[in-house]
Amino acid sequence: HAHRSHMNVENEPDSRLVMMALLESVLNDKKVAKYVKGFTSKLINDVVAPNIVWRAGGVASTIRKVSIACLFTILKSDTVDTQTLFMAAPKLLPILKTNLGDYDASSRQLCCLSLGIIFAGLPGGLGMEPVHHLYPDLLKCLDDSSDDVRFAACGTLKVFLKSAPAEHFKGTLMDYLCDQLLIHMDDPDPVIQRSVFDILAVAVEVDRAVVKKKATSTRNSHRDVRLCDALIKLCGE
Repeated sequence: HAHRSHMNVENEPDSRLVMMALLESVLNDKKVAKYVKGFTSKLINDVVAPNIVWRAGGVASTIRKVSIACLFTILKSDTVDTQTLFMAAPKLLPILKTNLGDYDASSRQLCCLSLGIIFAGLPGGLGMEPVHHLYPDLLKCLDDSSDDVRFAACGTLKVFLKSAPAEHFKGTLMDYLCDQLLIHMDDPDPVIQRSVFDILAVAVEVDRAVVKKKATSTRNSHRDVRLCDALIKLCGE
């Protein structure tokens, strides 16, 4: 309760920053973290999420950074059940989407990883609207100046493709997604190439025909055709 009253976004930024930093250290203490389980939902919705919402100013950006780290720590712990995730997702998804464009690379990375945990925890649970809102920003992360963000985006896109029924991805979205992913599968970095191949391997389960068609048409423009060939083979005859 003390946290909720101190963390009200109307309060002085400096006192919120102190409380958020305190919360982060508490959450990172394994012995204490297990006692959080009973009020994880309130912690996410009332304390952490409001402080991730973008506000101007230096202190505000530090609060946001610490709050994003708190959210990631909560999500990756085993204190969050499916029901809590399901209830928190409508509030968290748009806030995390906005912060994928934060100027701080570690915040972008943690937002990406947090989205990945939410998608993985709610397989097939997303509706058409969040899928269409999220995919352009997730793809943009593959162009990030930070490799950490790019690798995080690869993992998140893999689970994103399983986070909603296949029909939510079909059509223009899938065409664009495959076009962009095939460009990144030709990245100079072989680790990125392989990570993007892994996303496309999941995309095969969503729309085999589109992946095969796109991979076949871009094959000759790739510096190394082996991954394209492996992808076409995965699609089957």
